[in-house]
Amino acid sequence: VARTASVDQGATAVTYRPGRPVAVPSGAQGHRTTLAQLDLTAKLGYITAPAVSPEAFLRATVVNTSEHTLRPGKASVFHETEFVGTTRLDVWAPGEELELALGVDDRIRVERELAHRTASKATLSGVRKREAAYTTTIVNHSPREAVVTVLDQAPVSRDDAITVRDVRTTPDPVERTELGEFTWRLTLAPSAKGVVTLGYRVDVAKGVELSGWRE
Repeated sequence: VARTASVDQGATAVTYRPGRPVAVPSGAQGHRTTLAQLDLTAKLGYITAPAVSPEAFLRATVVNTSEHTLRPGKASVFHETEFVGTTRLDVWAPGEELELALGVDDRIRVERELAHRTASKATLSGVRKREAAYTTTIVNHSPREAVVTVLDQAPVSRDDAITVRDVRTTPDPVERTELGEFTWRLTLAPSAKGVVTLGYRVDVAKGVELSGWRE
């Protein structure tokens, strides 16, 4: 049975006392010893921004349910038995929630397609209208249920001569910001598919050139 260190929480410092004596050879080289082995429950989920990259990133949300304040430093990250990579942790206090990136999971397939696009000629007032709609399809090829957070964005105008209208989403997002950012959260059973759509219209006044239009 592993013996964990005792923790003395002072006003300005924390002291860790190993659970058993540790023999440290002399010399300038550093040596490691185990202070504690902690079992923390992780909540797994995926996040994808298909307009930027058609990949789903696995992430784990973990709460430090121990009595230990974990010190900052480099951490090796494993998903099951597979080494994912290294990350750097900040000071992690008891009760604090932390999010860890676990890399890309190819079993969650993401595809974003341009479903509709039109560009009308100028009306009598000189206004030109452009419409676009995108469809994002997410398929869960993993053997377990997957909660996938999908991020997308509609254009936002900072010019009175350009107006964004008729923003349409299916299903309704769980979050929408003033910057035109949308967040959906899909729960997909194994082999299940989820579909998200985003559409909008942009009206451009006469004599104005529209730059940055993403088709």
